[in-house]
Amino acid sequence: MKILPPVLSQFAIIHPQTEVVLNLTDRLIDIVDEDFDLAIRISGPPADKSTIWRKICRVPRLLVAAPSYLLARGRPEVPEDLADHARLAYGDAPGGESWLLGQGGQRRVVQAAGRFQANNGELLAQLAVQGEGIALLPRFIVEDDLRAGRLVAVLEGWQAPDIWLTLYYPPYDRLPLRVATFSDFFATHVLETRPL
Repeated sequence: MKILPPVLSQFAIIHPQTEVVLNLTDRLIDIVDEDFDLAIRISGPPADKSTIWRKICRVPRLLVAAPSYLLARGRPEVPEDLADHARLAYGDAPGGESWLLGQGGQRRVVQAAGRFQANNGELLAQLAVQGEGIALLPRFIVEDDLRAGRLVAVLEGWQAPDIWLTLYYPPYDRLPLRVATFSDFFATHVLETRPL
């Protein structure tokens, strides 16, 4: 959401006759059956082989919590310690999401079921700021809170796999001009400004 307003404003200046209709959801849509021209995703690799995916850039993620939360509950030292902490889970799958964390050749999977689960990263970031638990979120969502000290990184030596900012399309033989124009503009804006 943070990157769209400036992209859309600049695009409207350059292409004033273009109308853009947005549907904001974190749900992985069926782009063919739901009749969309394109979708913007921040996610892992696609499972759907019938669509066209264009990778724009990596999106690093990190575990974060409010200093007040860590003061009250203690700082986890290893992934196994997360079992004793409130975990703020992304998504709507029963039982929460699974966090894959790696350090060197070691890998750990942590089940992130907790009191709060949501399909919106900004909401989870605000819950973390309020001291409700530890969240695994894209850096661009929590960057301002990290800078301001409202959140701090947790288990910094353990990394979650990067996810990707991608555009994806129905299986066009050739991208329609309006889709190609917006896609190129979007990719250029993101890569030049690096908001992620």
